[in-house]
Amino acid sequence: MYQNTMFVTIAQGITQADVDAAENAALNVGDSGEKIRLMNLLNEAHQQFDTNTNVQLRQQNEAARKAVNGLFNNDTPTSGAVKSNLTQSAIDAAKNLVNQLVDSTVKANMQKDLDKAQNLLNASKPPVNFDITVAPFKLGKDNYVTGQFSGDIAKISLTVNNNAEGSKINVTAPDFKYYANNVIRSQTDIVILKAYDGNGKLLVTKTVTVTKDAPALVPTGAISSITPFQLGKDSYITGTFTGDIVKVELQVNKAPLQRINVTGGTIKYYAKPNITKTTDVVELVAFNAAGEAVSSKEVTFASTGTTNGDVTVNPFLLGKDGYVKGQCKLTF
Repeated sequence: MYQNTMFVTIAQGITQADVDAAENAALNVGDSGEKIRLMNLLNEAHQQFDTNTNVQLRQQNEAARKAVNGLFNNDTPTSGAVKSNLTQSAIDAAKNLVNQLVDSTVKANMQKDLDKAQNLLNASKPPVNFDITVAPFKLGKDNYVTGQFSGDIAKISLTVNNNAEGSKINVTAPDFKYYANNVIRSQTDIVILKAYDGNGKLLVTKTVTVTKDAPALVPTGAISSITPFQLGKDSYITGTFTGDIVKVELQVNKAPLQRINVTGGTIKYYAKPNITKTTDVVELVAFNAAGEAVSSKEVTFASTGTTNGDVTVNPFLLGKDGYVKGQCKLTF
């Protein structure tokens, strides 16, 4: 604990823990004479340590008070004015010294003077001059939050849904942009842009409006027309459609058959084995991309044509003829 074996002055950097450890070691010495000698040396070390500690605390108090007083005119907090060349860094340096003080009462009094200096400095600064506008952020289209600004703004940051504030980036007037594609995910996100001056002081917060384009409207699907089906001649039911239709289904007498894909606005459904008579109730049902039935239309039957002709009947001879006979002539 001492500088040398002369045991006159304690070494530099001795702490309370060092003193306590040496005292515990001395108490465990078995030789009573040696223990008394060591305890005498420890008592002297204690006195020197306490004296040095008090001197150190006094020096810390004096250094902090000098720094705080130096913020004011005539080095006097009661002057009510700070020095004309006072800077924020000088206040910060004084604050650092005050924070190291041990005596809470002394520390509190100096903190009051620090607060006074800070308020006077803030009041002496010219009013902050700036303006900023933020464009809406469009989901699915924009990668950056963008806008324009002027004046004392030097940095901006982005905060989404009260999570940790994003990195502060430097900006240069008049335009700014902040990459946000990876953090803005929903139209319900709460997005806050913060603007700072060159000293890191928060100047303003702006809410970023998040928008989203309405989905493109697809016309509702509809079967436009169906060509009449000629039984015995046609193999396919054909027709046309418009809008959101991707499949059609044939229903014969209310019984649904296979659902097939359709494209290009045209329908062609093989139906020859399924439609067997003109009294069948035949219907086409159309479905959209979501699988919803959106249109239906009855399939009508085409006429098979008109037949004309002449019939000639021979006389019937009673008692001789067994059949009525004649000739017919048909014209198609």
